[in-house]
Amino acid sequence: MKVEGSPGAVSGRRMAHDFVVLAAILVTGTGLGCSYDYQALRGSSGAPDGGQAASGGGAGKQGSGGTGGSIAGGTGGGAAGAPTGGSGNGSGRGGAASGGALGTGGASGTAGRAGGSGGGSGGTQAGTGGASASGGGGAVATGGNGSGGQLATGGSATGGGPVAGAGGAVGGGGAGTGGSIGTGTGGAAAGDPDLVLWYRFDEDAGTAVADSATAAGAPHPGVLATFGTGGQAAFSAVHQVGARAVALTSNGSVGGGYVVVPPLQELAPEAVTLSIWIMVTTAQRWQRVFDIGSSMTTNMALTTQDGTDSVRFVIRKEGGPGEQVINTAAKLTLSVWHHLVVVLRAGSPYTGEIFIDGASAGTNTAMTLHPEDLGATVNNFLGRSQFVADPYWSGLFDDFRVYRRALTAAEVAALMLQR
Repeated sequence: MKVEGSPGAVSGRRMAHDFVVLAAILVTGTGLGCSYDYQALRGSSGAPDGGQAASGGGAGKQGSGGTGGSIAGGTGGGAAGAPTGGSGNGSGRGGAASGGALGTGGASGTAGRAGGSGGGSGGTQAGTGGASASGGGGAVATGGNGSGGQLATGGSATGGGPVAGAGGAVGGGGAGTGGSIGTGTGGAAAGDPDLVLWYRFDEDAGTAVADSATAAGAPHPGVLATFGTGGQAAFSAVHQVGARAVALTSNGSVGGGYVVVPPLQELAPEAVTLSIWIMVTTAQRWQRVFDIGSSMTTNMALTTQDGTDSVRFVIRKEGGPGEQVINTAAKLTLSVWHHLVVVLRAGSPYTGEIFIDGASAGTNTAMTLHPEDLGATVNNFLGRSQFVADPYWSGLFDDFRVYRRALTAAEVAALMLQR
């Protein structure tokens, strides 16, 4: 028989005491250095793929955006379901709202709300963030390789139309390739079928003059020549268009250099345009820019200085209606490049016209003669006259062209701008 207070009784009382203390610790969470995160019980931030883990009472936070597309973005970013919380005792945990896989470009889904504030079972599982687990939130705005504007058509750019055509518009969508810049037909293009003769005078040496014309039947090359004494004909680095020009020196009417060209009877029988850059280095009356004919009574000629020192054109045919002249009041400056153009239009009568440096300088509204009326001419020159008493040319020529049509004033102005 044990007496109260004996070691056995004391041990029993101590054990009972220890169980009481242990129960208190388990219930209150105190003692032994333990602590609990109550904020976690209310619902801390969940994983970034949707709504927050819902606690029994608090509301989950809205999912934050993911990488590349918004979180919980279904197709177009569908909204998440909204579960409701139950009631009762305890602190049930709401289902984690799954925002769905990362949507591509969709708007952020709304995470499910947590269960009600009462205890008991938490909210039912939150609805999914989007209609599709892997929604394609919005189509990526890549337009594909759109083809650009259509290639503008026109003449070749090389020495051709002076007005550049507008290029094709850049293709829509991503990485579209724009259309190539087109070349317009604003002027007389290098590919112009009416360009029957074109001497660039870009040769380095020799006497042959290449013809760059693009009309059917081309080329018709020219030749540098001299006659008499004291004259020369050679290519020169001093130029206005292209790379070189031709320089002709004169010894008055005794001798000089010139260029032989083909007859125009077949190349440009009716309407014709003759264009050339000239520089006069010595003032001489009746020196010729060109003189195409067979004699002093059958020819067409352009001089920079007539009897009044003005630019003048004449065409005549032996036994014909007499001289038909285009007079101007223009007096050219020495040692300066000038652009001269003679235009003879089709029909009869027609208006013949001289342009100097892009502007009209003289007209004759009662003309009837054309190159075909002169027949098969045999003396066809640049820089030399049919008249033996007239001086040879003293100066330079560049970019001589003949068209078998009448260029418009706009085309003449554009042609002057070409280099």
